[in-house]
Amino acid sequence: MLVIVGPSASGKTEISRYLIKEYNLKRVITCT
Repeated sequence: MLVIVGPSASGKTEISRYLIKEYNLKRVITCT
């Protein structure tokens, strides 16, 4: 399990998109 946390506008979504694309990971749950 990989958890990405940080303040708003810190790039969490971009990091998750990169990981999904490059490492074929699946996004399970997001919480804002």
